[in-house]
This record gives sequence, C-alpha cells and structure tokens, in this order.
Amino acid sequence: MQRLMTWRERAAGLLQPLARGVTAVVAAAFGLLLGREIVSPHWTRPVTFVGIGLQSLLILANPVLGLLTWLVISPFGRFTHQVIVMGRGVPDLTLDRLAVGLLVALVLAQLATGLRRRVPLGKVGFFGLLYVVGMGLSTTTSLLNRSTAVQSWFDGWLVPFLIFLLAKNLITNRQDLRAGMHALIISALYLSLLAVREQLTGDIWFYPPDRTVIYTRDVRRVVGLLGNPAFIALSINLAVPLVAYLLVTARSLRRRLVYLVILATLGAGTFMCYNRSGWAGFVVSLLVMGAFSPRFRKYLVPALIAAGVILAVAGAAIVADPRISERLFAQGPIEYRRGALSVAVAMLRDHPWAGVGFSNYLFYYTRYAYWDPHLIALPSPHNSYLAVAVGAGLPVAICYVLMFVFFFTGTWGLYRRASDYTFPDRTMIAAVWGAVAQYLVAGLAMDALIGLYPTMLLHLLMGMVLGAWQGRVIPPLGLPERGEGQGAWRRGGY
Repeated sequence: MQRLMTWRERAAGLLQPLARGVTAVVAAAFGLLLGREIVSPHWTRPVTFVGIGLQSLLILANPVLGLLTWLVISPFGRFTHQVIVMGRGVPDLTLDRLAVGLLVALVLAQLATGLRRRVPLGKVGFFGLLYVVGMGLSTTTSLLNRSTAVQSWFDGWLVPFLIFLLAKNLITNRQDLRAGMHALIISALYLSLLAVREQLTGDIWFYPPDRTVIYTRDVRRVVGLLGNPAFIALSINLAVPLVAYLLVTARSLRRRLVYLVILATLGAGTFMCYNRSGWAGFVVSLLVMGAFSPRFRKYLVPALIAAGVILAVAGAAIVADPRISERLFAQGPIEYRRGALSVAVAMLRDHPWAGVGFSNYLFYYTRYAYWDPHLIALPSPHNSYLAVAVGAGLPVAICYVLMFVFFFTGTWGLYRRASDYTFPDRTMIAAVWGAVAQYLVAGLAMDALIGLYPTMLLHLLMGMVLGAWQGRVIPPLGLPERGEGQGAWRRGGY
C-alpha cells in the first residue's frame, strides 16, 4: 500500500525545481555581469576577485591544499592582478597577505573550538619568534618611511615565520609531507623552465620592472618572475635534494626516469641562471645529502666520478667558453663583496647590540665608504648573517643562527633513530639537510633573506618536516598523551 506523502515532502518536491531555477538564474546573471566586466576597461577587477575568491575557498575547504597551492602560485600574484588595492594610506591586500591571514585565522579558530591540538612551539619556533620580533623592533629606528618599513618586515620576515608555524600545524602525516615535497618540486620545475627559456630566447615572461637583464657581454641576467637569478637558483636548489630522494626511493623504473628528467631540468635551470652561488648551492645540496645517506651515495659517487672524467677531458674547452669564463672568473662582484663586508663589520663594531636599524645599511654606507650615486643598485652587505646583525644587533643575529642550529640538532635525533625503512627515513632527513644547508651557504655570499620566495619555501620545508614527524609522536585528539613516542618528541626539543 502506497504511503501518503506528508506536507513536508510535498513542499520539498515543489521547492526543489524552484531552487534549481533560482540557482540557474543567479548563475546566468553572475555570468553576464562577469562577462560584462571582463570586456570593460576595468577588466582586472573580476580577475582579481575571482582569483582571490577561489584561493580563499580552497583554503577553507582544505587548508593543507590551500597552503601548498598558495605557495606554488605566489610568485604569479602580482602579474595576474591578485592584489586588492585598498586606497591611499591602507596597505594593499596581496595574495600572500590574504592567504596567510586566512590560514592563521582558520587554525586559531580550530584551536579555540578544540578541532585541532595545540602544537608545541619548540626550540626552533622559540628562537625563530625572538628573531622575527627583534627584526620587527628594529623598524622603530629605520630611516625608511614607517609604513614601508613595517610592511617590508611583515612580508619578508613575519609571513615566512607564519608559514613555518602553519606547516608545522597542518602537515602532520606522510601523505601531506609528500604533497609538500611535490609542491616545492613544481615551483622549482617551472622556475627552471622559465630560466632556460629566457636564457635561450632572450624573451622575458613575467618581467619585474626596472631589472637589469645583462650580466656581461655574452651572458644574460635571468630575471623573469622573481627578478634576480640568485633567488631563482636558490628556490630551485631547495627542491634538488628532494627530487634526488624521490629518485632513489622510487619503486618503479618509470618513476625513476621521471624524477631523473626532473632532476636534469632543475640542474639546467640552475646552470642557466649563471649565478656562482647557485652553482655552488646545487653541488652543496647533493654533497650534504650524500654525506649522510649511504642509499643516495651509491648513485652520487659514480656521478661525481663521471663529472670528474668529463672535466678532465673537456674542462679546458668548457672554461674557455666566454659565458662560463665571464661568470666564473668575474672579479668585480668579489671585490664589491669584500668592501661591503668590511663596511658591515665596521657598522657592527660601532652598533653591536641594537644595530643601525631596519634596512639602514644603505643609508649608513656613505659614512664608512664611497658609493657612486649614479649606480642603479643600492649598497647591501651581501651576507644574510651580517645583514641581520647590522640591522637589528648581535642578539637577534644569534637567535637567527640558533633557529637553524636547533633544527639540525633536533632532526639529528630523528636521524639517529631512523633507518631506510622508517618514517621519516634517513635519506629523507639527509635530503632536507642538503636543501637547508645550501640556503645557509648561499647566505654567506648574498642577501638570501631579501629573496622573499625562497625564504618562504625554506620555512615551509622546515615546518612540514617537523610537523610530519610530530604527527606520529603526538597522539590525535581524544587519545591519552603518553607513550614512548611522546617522550621521544619531548627529548627531540625542536
């Protein structure tokens, strides 16, 4: 016997077609409005709001995917109109500022409602926080416009540290860690392809304004997207040991061939930057990884032997190439760095505790040495550690160094307990060490901190490695906080 429909069911049956019709009308109206705006002189406005709106929805729907997607597309933000202009006197709402603010608000809301467990700050986070706060305090003595100084500190120092905290909170398992590694590889891959294309064709995609495009007579200066070949090479090299890790741990020949092609592409991209610190960073990342990973060393040693044979046979011809010799033996940059370092040391000697103020090196430079006012470039220390010490004082620089010291000592405990069959395994930890080490080595000869994008990627890598391990040793919500794993986490101290 057929059951009689209730009035609720009859109403629902009538309202469903009506709801579909209203949805179709609203969608059509929105499409017409969007199309009208796109063909108008103000076509950038819908592009801005659609792009930022989609990124915001992705963050709310899946914070991990939102974080990784944002960091992959971040360099394209200013070239694709992903900036909401807020008007005079109010900082513009860029893609980076919106994404980090939304992610922080989401994580804080989850912590407040008990949906996410509070993550210990750890020694790395503690000294990182002291370093970031110290740099922020140095803006009070900056000779830059106060608003400019604070915005520069927020974008260049606070945002990367927040990325570290977000990655440590959000990326807490093996799957998310591998997704983060692939995000870094995707970024490095498109930067490599852009660098190779730009060097071969001379055509610049995503050109930042007022960038010099000539190194020497025979060598172009790759500037597409990030504006500086040193920063491009630094970003690429962060992913090089990660690709090497996936290469040696791949279970199928097809995957190994794919990762081998990607590694060769990243090598070509770093080479085409024609930046000596980039070349050195590529080698350093693999040597550090090989020193701590017997599994990778089996592949690295034959590669080094082959490279040595090639250099012995064709080294003279390679060095005779003007593009190589002009960059490899250029003395001008070395002499300039010597002068810049001596000035930085003199400034630090006069202002050891509080520094000269945020970004004040260029203003104080003429008190210690001559600077040609007709040069386009501005003086800088070309050393990340001295830049921090000169700007904010020795205590802040010590906190900056200790952040990395405790990262290595903390992960050393992981390395000692790990094997090639645990998670994280020794080869993975060695790969991360190689990536971080090449960034630190590059900081000895360049202002790596000024490169916002590679610094953001570095903090993502550090945060997601600590977060993924933490997800194994801290029990999920609802389980008691006890056991050997929790004790191991506390002893790690990172």
